[in-house]
Amino acid sequence: MEPGRSAGRFLLKWETALEEWRHQNQKWFLARDYRELFRLAVETRDLSVRCREKSMQAGDSLKAEALSETAALEAKISRFKDRVRELPIPESVRKRYVRAELMLLESKSASARQDYVRSAGLLRSARILLEQTGREVSGRFRSYFSNVSAWRKMAEEAVAWSRENADAAIVVDKTAHQCRIYQGGNLIAEFPVELGANWMGHKKMRGDRATPEGRYRVMEKKCDWDTPYHKALEINYPNGEDLLRFEEDLTSGRLPRGTGIGGSIQIHGGGGRKADWTNGCIALKNGDMDLMFEWARIGTPVVIVGSLNPEAPPVRF
Repeated sequence: MEPGRSAGRFLLKWETALEEWRHQNQKWFLARDYRELFRLAVETRDLSVRCREKSMQAGDSLKAEALSETAALEAKISRFKDRVRELPIPESVRKRYVRAELMLLESKSASARQDYVRSAGLLRSARILLEQTGREVSGRFRSYFSNVSAWRKMAEEAVAWSRENADAAIVVDKTAHQCRIYQGGNLIAEFPVELGANWMGHKKMRGDRATPEGRYRVMEKKCDWDTPYHKALEINYPNGEDLLRFEEDLTSGRLPRGTGIGGSIQIHGGGGRKADWTNGCIALKNGDMDLMFEWARIGTPVVIVGSLNPEAPPVRF
């Protein structure tokens, strides 16, 4: 019998016993007969004992369930944080999984107070919230990394151009945070890079802190007083494709009127901060930038892609 039903029967029996007690007390004292009251009292006591046992069993069951669910949810949150640590996700999404983490902590506190019903409720809410967040992030990843084949083709074309023209070409892999330099079709250097804080996705407008994706060329080489970042290679963002995409976004309403497309995207020094901090540029350590500056010239192809890894990173949470 369920604890709730046992408690209901106990209360009903208790009220019946009280009613019998009041009924007998209203009689003339010599006419009072307490045998039925005694029988009801014994049954009420027995039900009380069984109800207590059921309650203890239910408490033990809830405790075990809470412990198991807590461990599973802690592992899920840890896995989620590991997988998105290096990937930019919307602040609204990040707040939701932080909220789920806070629910977990509150649940553990309730469990410590032996309030297993509240603990179980909080755990369920946290699990649902985390699952919703995980589905949204997974969908975002799947959509983004569905472009890997096109990105690899762009990079291969840049390498082929380098080989055919016996010249330098630059390929930036945003997910790997790597910049590769090819000379005559051969890989001659690979440098770590830091990107815009909102790098996962193509740059859409001024101020979105996204690093663009596409085929570009070096338009200007800057050093000394021309740049605050040691040395810099300015590329031709926005190019024709960027402008067309921007106009389509404005026309469709995906971007508000009055929005600017942005510009002044560079490969520059000042990197080495171990974080994505730029407003959309690609930052190298100053020593790496010195080498890049020597190899590049005006017109050097620069291909920026989301990823060159044919196997998309884990997207299930």
